[in-house]
This record gives sequence, C-alpha cells and structure tokens, in this order.
Amino acid sequence: MPRSRPPKTTLSSQLASATAYGFVVLLVILVIISAALLFQAAWRGDSSTFPTFPDDKPPSTKPCVLAAVVKPTTDLLPWAVCQVRKEADDSNFHYGYGREDITYPHPDPVGGTDKVLKILYPKNSINPRSGRVGGLGFHTKRLPEANEAYIEYEVYFAQEFKWVKGGKLPGLYGGRIECAGGYRMVNPVSHHHPLPQPPRFTPIPLTSLCPSLMWRANSAGEAYLYVPRSEQHSTLFEYPPRTIADATYGISLGRGGFNFRDGGWTRVGIFVGLNDVDAQNGVLKVWIDDKEVVDFGKMVYRTQDTVRIAGVMFDTFFGGSKPGFEAAEDSYTYFKNLHIASAIPDRLIDK
Repeated sequence: MPRSRPPKTTLSSQLASATAYGFVVLLVILVIISAALLFQAAWRGDSSTFPTFPDDKPPSTKPCVLAAVVKPTTDLLPWAVCQVRKEADDSNFHYGYGREDITYPHPDPVGGTDKVLKILYPKNSINPRSGRVGGLGFHTKRLPEANEAYIEYEVYFAQEFKWVKGGKLPGLYGGRIECAGGYRMVNPVSHHHPLPQPPRFTPIPLTSLCPSLMWRANSAGEAYLYVPRSEQHSTLFEYPPRTIADATYGISLGRGGFNFRDGGWTRVGIFVGLNDVDAQNGVLKVWIDDKEVVDFGKMVYRTQDTVRIAGVMFDTFFGGSKPGFEAAEDSYTYFKNLHIASAIPDRLIDK
C-alpha cells in the first residue's frame, strides 16, 4: 500500500507562521526592554520628581520620602508638600496651616522650567492666630540639632503685589516652637531696655529661637528676631539703617537694608551661629541674591546650651497682628529651591 503524503505547505502559510513567530519574539524583546527601563528609572530616580539623595544610596520609589541624611543640594519643597497634603506621614514634619491655599507643582511665573510652590493669601487674611488664615505654615526637623545652620530659598513677588505693612517669610528654628506672635519670647523688663511685658509670659530661660525675614511696605526687607533682649549687646539696637524693638513682639533688624524684587525671583540665604552661653557672640548673616546685606556677630540667641537649631520654620502670612497688615486683595507668592545645610555655601564664602 502506498504511503500517505504529508499535506503540502503553501508559501502563504509559511509566511504566516514566520510572521506570527516574529511578532512573538518582538513582543518578548519589547517586554524585556520596558522592564529594564523601569528598573533603571526606579534605581536612578527622576530628578523632576525625587529630591536629591546621597550618592551611595538609591532613592526610595516614593517621592514623599527623604533620605535619613539630607544633603545641602536636596530641595525640601516636594517632600514638604507631600506632608502638607497628608500624602505621607513623617515624624520630622509638623503641619501648621494653609493646606487649602497652596498649588504645587505650578509653572514658574517668569517662564522657567522649575516646579514652584504657589501660595495664596486671601483678601483680609492676617496672622493665623486671628482665625483669618492665609499663607502657609509648617516646621521640619531635617538636621541633627546643631549650633550652626544655613537656609536658602527663592521667593517671587509679582509686580502688582500689594505689600501693605508687611508679612512673614521662612527662616530657621530651634528649641520649643513658641515664636509666632511673641509668645514667651520677650525677657522681663530690664534697666537697659525697659519694655512693657505682655501677660501670661514665662520667658526665662529662653527656650526658642526663630530667626527669619519679613517683607515691609514698598518691598523693603528686614531680619526678624525673637531673642532675650536684656542679654543683647547695645549695638544690636543700633543696627543700620533702622532697628525696631517692638514692645510686645520681635525685633526688626536692619529694616530697609535690602529689597525684594517685584516681578522677579529673589534668592534668600540666612546663616545662624548660636552664641556660647553667657557670651554675646552669636552670628546672623543674610544674603539677598548672593549679596551680604546683614552681618551681626554679637547676638544672644539662647540662655541655655540645650537649645539647638533643629530645622526649617516655614511661616509666611500677612502680619503682624494689628490693623493695616491685612492682605489688601487675594495675593500670591511663589517659592522654589528650599535647602538647609550645616554650613554657608562655598560660593558665598569666596565672595
């Protein structure tokens, strides 16, 4: 009996088989490449999403998580916004107010490529203690407690910004968080600088420090301090061009010695070096656009050596607390590049 022949394979069926096989191979290759790219991205991190991390440790794949050791090049704003929005829970972060008044990421108002934080101050808002909340407040411990620290950020005010009498800007803090509104921050009346003492104060020993900046009318700037007044060197109160020791609240140091840009970014740098206890040798330095505008080296920040600098005090609002400080209209500021370090950057030392 003759053998049965296998069915003939046509050219078209051969082509179909080859095409299907090639498609499967291509699909496998694409899957492998995609997996490799995803792994590489997860390992290196996307600089537009993740803060800068130490070179010897890959970042977390969670954009709301910072490394244990924060480098001077680490932008804290993306992480801080996560905490403000309750997208993460970091014990080193303490929220104050303003969650509803922020937009992030927001386009750079001058057309740059940076992601920026936009902050709203609603009309008539003032010091948050009043209940008419505007701006943003939080503090964060991102340094080992130290005797020296440097904070830097950039802030933008629009050309049409209504400065009114003034408002608060971020700075550093240490000790207990009791700086806002002057609470527990004014020392008793002394014969050197007699000042009326507000009620409910238990100011000795000084347990807080919150050196920061304020804007004033017509874009003027100043350093703003809560310090034990009776301990200060007399030249503090003579610091040019004008220094004002408010009877109830903080000290306006060097008012009008610099200005913030309107319609452009202003880079702010603040360095604080704590005094030795029983010595008038604390340091305050301020730079505006890398130009030193405040330099005072006889400050008394503390009366206890247990008080250390802990981190960023991000407070921004219209005020003061008195009439005339309220936001005249819905107003906005913009922030970017928030950094903290344990030393002054080399670029400022070399100048």
